[in-house]
Amino acid sequence: MSLESTPAAVIEMISVNDILNSAEYFSHLETENRKAFILDYTALKKNLISWVAKGYPDEYTVFTFPVTGLMENGLYKCSDSTNRGLEDYVPFFLQTSLSELIAGYQAKVGGIKLGYAIGVNSVNLIASKPSV
Repeated sequence: MSLESTPAAVIEMISVNDILNSAEYFSHLETENRKAFILDYTALKKNLISWVAKGYPDEYTVFTFPVTGLMENGLYKCSDSTNRGLEDYVPFFLQTSLSELIAGYQAKVGGIKLGYAIGVNSVNLIASKPSV
């Protein structure tokens, strides 16, 4: 069979715009964001030492988790075609609440109260001295 007799394959045009609006692209971003929320305990310990050296200031940022994504009207576009604010987007791609995530980190840190604060494009892990 010669190439001339083979029916021409229909080649669909691929554009950056198509990619930027595909569920696959958003799913990729969500996977990358999930990876960014793996806590580096070596960096955390270094930052906690700095926090202690400064006299335990309340609500001190000891780690920052960056969040990336394509935004539309101030909301993150998601793989399920729903746009979400940061406080809803993070639990969506993590598939758990921020409270549950922080509780997991808290279980590995003694004598320090951990919490979180929502930043512009980040979630900050904050430390406070527990009340006695």
